[in-house]
Amino acid sequence: MQKLNLKTILLWMVATMATLLSVLGCGGGSSSSGTASLDLFITDDLTPDYSGVWVKVYKGSLGKSDGSSTTVFESAEGLPVNLRQLNDGTARFLLLAPGRVPEGTYDKVEVILDKTVTLVATGSGATTTANFPATYDTTDGKSRIGLALDPNLTVPGPNRLVIDFDLKNWTVTGGVVTPVVKRHDGSGLDDPNRHERFEFKGVIADLSGPTPPQTFILRLRTGGNIVVETNSETDIFIEGGATTGGNLVNGLKAEVYGAFDPATRRLVARVVKAEVEDEDEDEREEAKIVGPGFDTNATAGTFKIRPRIIRGAVPKGDVVDVATTETTKFKGRRGAILTKDQFFAAFDNVGSEPVVQVEGVYNPETNTITAKSCHIESEAGMGDAEAKGETAEPNASLKKFKLFVFEASGFNFGSEAVTVQAVEGAQYFGVNDQSISAAAFFEALAAGSKKVEIKGGFRDGVFYAGKLELEGEDDSVAEAKGDTTQPNAELSAFKMEVRESEGFTRPDGKLTVEVLSDARITNKRGEEITKSNFFGIIGERSQVVKAEGSFVDGVLKAIKIRILD
Repeated sequence: MQKLNLKTILLWMVATMATLLSVLGCGGGSSSSGTASLDLFITDDLTPDYSGVWVKVYKGSLGKSDGSSTTVFESAEGLPVNLRQLNDGTARFLLLAPGRVPEGTYDKVEVILDKTVTLVATGSGATTTANFPATYDTTDGKSRIGLALDPNLTVPGPNRLVIDFDLKNWTVTGGVVTPVVKRHDGSGLDDPNRHERFEFKGVIADLSGPTPPQTFILRLRTGGNIVVETNSETDIFIEGGATTGGNLVNGLKAEVYGAFDPATRRLVARVVKAEVEDEDEDEREEAKIVGPGFDTNATAGTFKIRPRIIRGAVPKGDVVDVATTETTKFKGRRGAILTKDQFFAAFDNVGSEPVVQVEGVYNPETNTITAKSCHIESEAGMGDAEAKGETAEPNASLKKFKLFVFEASGFNFGSEAVTVQAVEGAQYFGVNDQSISAAAFFEALAAGSKKVEIKGGFRDGVFYAGKLELEGEDDSVAEAKGDTTQPNAELSAFKMEVRESEGFTRPDGKLTVEVLSDARITNKRGEEITKSNFFGIIGERSQVVKAEGSFVDGVLKAIKIRILD
């Protein structure tokens, strides 16, 4: 008998259960008089034996002691999920069922899965399959797995539930997987960095704002609603968007790829793909893979992808080969049409593995998807490297310059001067954080050395910048990064436990920060917020912030404050 740390598998199922829970609020079979909010998550324990545990979920239902049940999730084709990705050494959480649930007391949840589980061995990438026991069989050849909720789930009550498939206690004997499922205690759930990105499909409603930052409600196909927020980093594109002026509008069908923010209970969108027209039958039958891409060959038109989300296929290994043809459509930021050469150039300029969405025909025999379309997620800003410094030798035609770095993170360089190359579709900002053209940015650099801040990827000695911002002469006279303490909204001030500083010295590592009346304050998503909002946030709990301004009589008088991730 072999122990299978497959905990992940059941996790997904439970996730589905989660889906169940949220969708419940959207109708069907409950005698309750009202509804209440409930978010259902799934997670997993780390298993060293497998790098992939793929299951396919068809249906989920929530049951009561009187025998009644409500279907909360249903997919005719089945939804593939890799449970293994829900732990990278620490539990990660996937929101499967956001929404509202009919009031009442629930004592069980059931999910219908494909009878077969696909396992990908760590290291070799070899795939094997195992089946759930015959005692779980349904009449149509699938498997039904139930979980007793003890204590019962009472709604209204706690607005979140985390279910854990206890894979370390699963066993595999003779190709048969015997599952164990339990509730997770929710530890780590409040950390936004522990939430896994996923894709949600639905219809846009209650859109607020003409351009990012925007919010809208996504009415999910599986039932339930979730609030979505976009920001300057969100990649938005619309198929057939000419009829909407290229803008999001209510009523559009949309696929939103992003992660749940536990503080706001919103889905922070990384990619929003909206469609004016319904997809045709051929498109419904296509496979879709979303994940980090790497190992490009522009001449052959190929690359590899590590699947994070899959539709219409189950991969045969940790990596899937991507092949393009003469008819493949290539897309960049906001759906911009790219040539094949532009696509692969943008791919390589990122400096780290960018997230790519590939749609096409998957061949399980060769583990290859032949792409009908390839969309590189926000190719202008995918890297996680940042630098600040003074410019030299600007070249507007090549969109290139030298940077004498005095602050950097996310990369190492061998000399003080770094070559900076702005990538295709890069964003440029002026000294007041306003968007400007590339021509205006390089015109400013041509007038003399400027202080700039850049973000992007570092590769082969070159910094490929997707975001470039001019800083005023008075910017960065004094800067501090650290943890907030003792907020005082009436005095517009707070204390900081300093981690890093520049332009002044605080031997004891403590600092008083005064927020000036005209200070520009942004949250961790880069959205401008009011001073009142800021003090409300740091009043709830300590935040890591960066403050910039002037240092006078032992006080940092901040003109710019940014809440950091």
